[in-house]
Amino acid sequence: MTQITARLKKFITIFKLSFVVQTAYRWDFFLWGVKDTLMFISEVFVWYFLYKKASVSFATYSFDQIIIYYLLVQIVRRFVAAQAYFVIADDVSSGGLLYYYLSKPISYFWFKFTQSLGSRCFSLLYLILVLMVVILPISAWLQINMPVINILQRLIIYSPLLILSMLGSWLFTYLLAIGLLYVIRTGTGGLLYFNMMIFGVLNGLYFPLDILPAGVAWIKYNPFQYALFFPVQLLLGRLPNSQIVIYMLVLFAYLMIFGFLIRRFWPKAICYYQDHVG
Repeated sequence: MTQITARLKKFITIFKLSFVVQTAYRWDFFLWGVKDTLMFISEVFVWYFLYKKASVSFATYSFDQIIIYYLLVQIVRRFVAAQAYFVIADDVSSGGLLYYYLSKPISYFWFKFTQSLGSRCFSLLYLILVLMVVILPISAWLQINMPVINILQRLIIYSPLLILSMLGSWLFTYLLAIGLLYVIRTGTGGLLYFNMMIFGVLNGLYFPLDILPAGVAWIKYNPFQYALFFPVQLLLGRLPNSQIVIYMLVLFAYLMIFGFLIRRFWPKAICYYQDHVG
């Protein structure tokens, strides 16, 4: 019991430090918040034109629902959507990966996950404040019904699932990042951003996955969608309980598969990295 308490204190300390450190990058977060806000505003006007001017509509989404969907995408992606490959790529390029193993008596995976959790909680709170400045006048102008109370209630109810979704997203991108240790001499920046673009299509960043034709409906169950589409659908209340159970079972299966693959290949990747760097 004492060992468990000591380990928890370590992770709580890492979380607090990561949260506090973000306050040193105020301008960075300000600019990121502005960028995300401008993206949301542009999406609002695109869908406003499609729905109100061009009379285009989707059977599964009203205009209010599609706007709230993109609003939640901007918020959820700051917390749930993980990018472990960028974290590991930075450690690989800077040589910090070997330094970590020599200096920190704690699991690299859980250290980085907890660190990411702290920074994401800070950026999420900041982004919500920035977006609120924009949401209120836009929703009043376009007469959008924002079910804030319902969304907050679902956020509390489904918070364990949201954390599991973040863990699943982290595990998958962590698994992809293992490949970085095998291409350390070739450079990976372009590959990472190309992957990020593909992930955006598959996780519902650019459009809701349930507006796709029935022939490709299986895409809704790809592992990337747990980073955005699934959490947003939970908060919108668009998933019946039976479907939530199916999504949960698939998520648990992905967690076990990714966890097994990481435990199997991460030590081999580290050995390869040490042979070529150290």
